[in-house]
Amino acid sequence: MDLNDTRNINMANKLDEILQNDSGQTYFVMVGAAHVVVQPSIPSGLEEKGYEVERVL
Repeated sequence: MDLNDTRNINMANKLDEILQNDSGQTYFVMVGAAHVVVQPSIPSGLEEKGYEVERVL
């Protein structure tokens, strides 16, 4: 596991934490390309947790 893998996992976990403590608001999160295309990615981590992730190009 490299640094980017660890960062992506940690960021997905932090976003999950923020969303779990919220009242159902919609969030727009921007991340750099390396956090989206390299597996494990932030979106894949959130999808594994049951979130719906929409990629906007």
